[in-house]
Formats: sequence, structure tokens, C-alpha cells
Amino acid sequence: MQFFGIEFFPLLTIGIWNGWILLLIFWVVELVLVVSFPKGTRGRLFEYDHATWTKRHRGFLYIGKSFSLISLILFFFTSLKFGTPVFYIGLVIYAIGLIAFSIAVINFRNTPIDEPVTRGIYRYSRNPQVLTILITTVGISLAVGSGIALCIMVISAIFNRARLIEEEKACLVKYGNSYREYMERVPRYLLIKTKITN
Repeated sequence: MQFFGIEFFPLLTIGIWNGWILLLIFWVVELVLVVSFPKGTRGRLFEYDHATWTKRHRGFLYIGKSFSLISLILFFFTSLKFGTPVFYIGLVIYAIGLIAFSIAVINFRNTPIDEPVTRGIYRYSRNPQVLTILITTVGISLAVGSGIALCIMVISAIFNRARLIEEEKACLVKYGNSYREYMERVPRYLLIKTKITN
């Protein structure tokens, strides 16, 4: 059963023209961007202090990562729906996500290491890298016409929210009032303002 060219459970196959191609392009772009970071600043992308995380937050993080892994597997084994409207819509969404992700990483790279990242695309979202990865994977889900992959990505994003909250708490500790003022100005995602708990 299809809905606008999207099958909830599309046929899984091994093939050259599967969603893995779009994943590979994303990973290559990400690798090139990360390699372009000045020496000593690359670690900033991955520095997460998990010491203060509760069991609940850790559990949410692992559940979110598990759902993300399942969706990646689905992308690998689902054919791109060439020639269908949903493929082109997905490709456009994917391209928007990939371009916005690249801008976010460049903004991150160009911010001095002792300052919070608040410039460029970070003026519209406090977590543009996470948001643009979600947009990119939604695009891939549509390009392969997989309803289940789309649902799994949304569920993954809901559970991964725990990580964003903890990262923001860590930024508050590290940068103090300047980050608090930033949180008051800029939404966590795009248009949705969130309550500041710390």
C-alpha cells in the first residue's frame, strides 16, 4: 500500500542505487568539513561531559541511537524511488539539510574555542547540526519512499532530545550568562521557544 509514493514497509534489497548513496555523500561532506578544522579545535565537536547525566537521559540517548542505527540499515537496503514525485521532494529536502549542515559546521569551526557558537545559522537554532541532520535523513527517507524509516527517524529525534538538553546545561556551566542570554534569544530548534530550566 502506497501513500503519495511512500510505502510503509518497502522491499529491502541489496543494490547500487539504494539510499546508502545519499548517506555516503553526507558522510564525505562531514569528513571534509571536520578535517578542515584547525588543529586542536576538532575535539570541541565531540566533547560531551556525561558525568552529570541521569540514568533516564542515558537510556533515552541509547534508545535514540538504536533507532538511528535501524534507520541507517533501512536506508542501506531500500532502493531510491527514481522518477517519482516523492524522490524529487526527498532529494530537495536532503540537499537543503546537507547545505544547512555544512553551514552550521563552518559556523562552529569559525567560532573561537573560548566562546559559545552563536553566529551564522546558530542565530536561528541553538542546535542546527542536529536539526539539519534530521532534515537530511527525512529527505533520504522520502527519496527511498520508506514510511517506516521516516517514523523511526522522528522517534529517534524525540529520544535524542535528552542529549540536546544535557549539552545545553553543559554550555550554561561553561559559558555562563552569555549562553543564558543566547538561550533566551534563540529557539532550541527553529521557531519553538523552550523553557530554560537552569
